[in-house]
Amino acid sequence: LRVTAIACDRPMKPVADVYGDYETIFRRQLEFAAAYLTKAGTPCGVIVEPFDARIGRLPTPADGHFDLFLLSGSKASAFADLPWIHALKQWLRDADHVFPRTAVMGICFGLQVLTEAFGGRVARHENGWEIGTIEITLNADAAAVFTRRAVRAGDVVQLQSIHEDHVVRVPDRFVNLGATPHSPVQMMASRDGRFFCTQSHPEFTSDMIDIMIKVRRGDAI
Repeated sequence: LRVTAIACDRPMKPVADVYGDYETIFRRQLEFAAAYLTKAGTPCGVIVEPFDARIGRLPTPADGHFDLFLLSGSKASAFADLPWIHALKQWLRDADHVFPRTAVMGICFGLQVLTEAFGGRVARHENGWEIGTIEITLNADAAAVFTRRAVRAGDVVQLQSIHEDHVVRVPDRFVNLGATPHSPVQMMASRDGRFFCTQSHPEFTSDMIDIMIKVRRGDAI
């Protein structure tokens, strides 16, 4: 698999000092998954190539085919009036046609910027932050999407979360897959299955979140 790791920020310095940047974190997780699949009898290799949305370094057709675009989190808001965020939204809309065979996964800010790019809406949560290990209750649409596993409506998934913004309107081409009491949109997928997004961080461990909480202690979270 050829994966593009599109950085939309850099992890907090205390996290990056221990675990590396987003490219390194994604590569570690994807290589672990590939090794697991290979051991289970499905040979799989992965190549992770770094790009950076903040400086306008985004894939073009000249870069060749990618199997997956992976968008990282960010401390920025997807609705912020920043040139690089406007450019990223336009690139996502263009990439939908330029790279029709490439899957797209958005994590946290990645979910939010995809939401804004395709006609949904993101806002600051009136009740503040959702942070730590959370339990996401999956719905019937999730059961229809995750067909390779026995997923049923009402099943619960635990993931690490740290976010203050959330999706308040899902784009028409997407379906919501799960919720928490704090945020009703925790996962989304496009109706054709090509896009998958999660508000939480499958790449983070509880130790990473603990570091972030200590850094942010004293903030209004």
